[in-house]
Amino acid sequence: MKKSALIFGLFLALALVLACCAPKKPAGPPQELVDEIGAAESVYHDLSALNPSDQNSASYRALIADAKGKLDAGDYKGAMAKARAAHLEAERLYARLVYAELEKYHPPTPLTYHYRQGLKSSDDAQKAGDIPGAIKAAQDAREQARLALQLQKQCMDDMAQRLAGLKNEIELLYKPNLDLILLYWDSMDSLPQLDCEKSKAMVNELARWVAQFKANTIAMQRVYYVNASFDYIKMYGDPYMYGEVTPDGKLKTRVDQVQVGQPLTFIRSMLFSRDKTLYFVEDQRNGVEGWMAEERVWPERAMQH
Repeated sequence: MKKSALIFGLFLALALVLACCAPKKPAGPPQELVDEIGAAESVYHDLSALNPSDQNSASYRALIADAKGKLDAGDYKGAMAKARAAHLEAERLYARLVYAELEKYHPPTPLTYHYRQGLKSSDDAQKAGDIPGAIKAAQDAREQARLALQLQKQCMDDMAQRLAGLKNEIELLYKPNLDLILLYWDSMDSLPQLDCEKSKAMVNELARWVAQFKANTIAMQRVYYVNASFDYIKMYGDPYMYGEVTPDGKLKTRVDQVQVGQPLTFIRSMLFSRDKTLYFVEDQRNGVEGWMAEERVWPERAMQH
């Protein structure tokens, strides 16, 4: 019995010695390091939608490659430093790209203040050795640029909607001033320039002119008289009234033929383009309604385009 216990003890001791001498399985990288690399790559994935140039993204790519290289080599401390630097570079690049989108809208200086302040705070934190703080400040700068961009886009949308409403009002005006019409088209042409302040000033002025014209217009019979030259009549006959306007501004489907000099009641116009306005009118003889070209009802205005 004692001999068996002694043999068991020897085997146990030998097992413990072998266990102590066996090579230990190396520990994996710290989760904090894995998360930092993942955070950097996630930010870069998101900013890729803004199409950064190879030159702009070169610094980030080099840093994240260094971080992964040190991770594979087991240099976790060095890998963490590179991963944080890559994260910071990605955040700053993202902020700059959003700001570049904002600049397309010609933002006033006060609207960019918080973005600029955020990047300065990021630089200051980095110089102080506070990389997490620098990352947070860069994130804040990007958010401020995003909010400013959202405001500018909303402003341009608002101007487009206001112009659509003013267009409806103008098209109901009987013989509006040419300057008013030209200001409408100038305002429309300003929209693609993405300059909110410029478009807003023009739209406000147009709204003032429309209101003033409506206030100063005395109720009157809204009448046009059919016009065509002798040569036109000789070639085509009396002018026609049409039932529809095609998407490219052509008149289609004859609904009435009206003699020169015949009075027509104005219903509305269509500001189709800067050099083309069409008129929806009613033939006073028979009540037929349809579209006619400007030169057929208001030749003096047609010549001014």
